[in-house]
Amino acid sequence: LRNKIKEYTKYQGQITLKSKQLEDEIKFLSDNENCPTCKQVIDENFKTSAISEKNTHLDELKEGLVKLEEQMAEVNQQI
Repeated sequence: LRNKIKEYTKYQGQITLKSKQLEDEIKFLSDNENCPTCKQVIDENFKTSAISEKNTHLDELKEGLVKLEEQMAEVNQQI
């Protein structure tokens, strides 16, 4: 059971990291009209589509994190 907790904790960290990355990408796309590196205009259709996809993925990750935390609580009760 302790191995499961370690495994779940590892997954929790990975999900949290990926969620933070997606939030940063969404913020970048929301805040910028031009790419700071190449100075090209970021197409509005691309921004809208990318933000939508990233928000969907972020929602899925958050749902997964809730389920994972529920499983962790169950295992903790068994210990």
